[in-house]
Amino acid sequence: MKKVLKKVIGVLAVSAMSVSLLAGCGGGKTEEGKTEPATEGGGAAGTSEKESGSGEEAGASGEKEKLTIGFSFRSLDEAMTVWWDTTEEMIKEYNEDSSNPYTIEYFFTNADLDVDTQISDVDSLIVRQPDVICIQSVDTEGSVPAFEACKTAGIPVIDYGFGTTFEEYTSSLITIDHYGSGVLQAQWLENYLEENPDVSLNIVYANGAQGIQQMTERYEGFCTLFDGDYKDRAKLLDAQYCNFSADTAMATMEDWLQTFPELNCVVSANDEMCIGALQACISAKHEVISLGMDGHNLGMKAIVDDGYSGTVGFDFHKIAQTGLELSIAVASDGEFEKNTDISKEVTTVIDASNVDQYYNAE
Repeated sequence: MKKVLKKVIGVLAVSAMSVSLLAGCGGGKTEEGKTEPATEGGGAAGTSEKESGSGEEAGASGEKEKLTIGFSFRSLDEAMTVWWDTTEEMIKEYNEDSSNPYTIEYFFTNADLDVDTQISDVDSLIVRQPDVICIQSVDTEGSVPAFEACKTAGIPVIDYGFGTTFEEYTSSLITIDHYGSGVLQAQWLENYLEENPDVSLNIVYANGAQGIQQMTERYEGFCTLFDGDYKDRAKLLDAQYCNFSADTAMATMEDWLQTFPELNCVVSANDEMCIGALQACISAKHEVISLGMDGHNLGMKAIVDDGYSGTVGFDFHKIAQTGLELSIAVASDGEFEKNTDISKEVTTVIDASNVDQYYNAE
């Protein structure tokens, strides 16, 4: 096996907490990494120099061997954009560092949360003959044909953070424990009930999109609240899919306020929906506990400015760093684990007690 650096990426100076599973934009487009000395367009641009046999010649002349990485992202919502932008910046830093052994070329696709688009995207990446393909599954089962296509083509494939039922992947990056994150929301509310013994919570829940396994896991984790020590003081009034939209969540909350005037708590699968629901409550002068999930600046700003109660946040800069390090290790036949689990390292609960440690007001 080739020797690769144990730590190939320098951590960016900024460490932000950010995650989301909102609907993406710009689906199906492919972006080619414009690295030097990578060529543009088709042909050799999609083939690593080690495969074409030019790696040894490049080494003899002082040039670096090229690694080609294909990225199939599930969407480009706010959190995935943080992940991807950070990855691009890290690739740029890596290529500019003369001490690193490789030059990285990359190709990027965005499936816009559509399984068929992702399968087509991966087919287009396979044509490029990269050294590894990193797939963020749109659906744990529906995206399996994309993984199978990589295996058939003999290209290493990484389950890049969102899980798959395909068991023959080369490596897996485990980034978020979605069920565990829902449990953290339940625990925050249990602590609130312990500190406020005269309060009972009448809760509504804004979920993402139907059929997304990760959203089901978040909801099920949150629902442990109703089996815990405070189940007699916590009642779920209703749960609705709001399709990751603040506007939809706001309209849904307006209906909820009419139907359930006793509601005093809204919980959501992401920050954007929860903040939309909170704005409806603010307009109606109806006080609520509001608890979301993401931890990006939108949520933290709402904690500071709008009385947003809290959020479960994820550090996508750390996720991007670990993901790229794993990609390089697999692409270069280096050393790597079958499963790399960083879910506990990148997860934290953010509320008024600690928001100043994470919020960037700029």
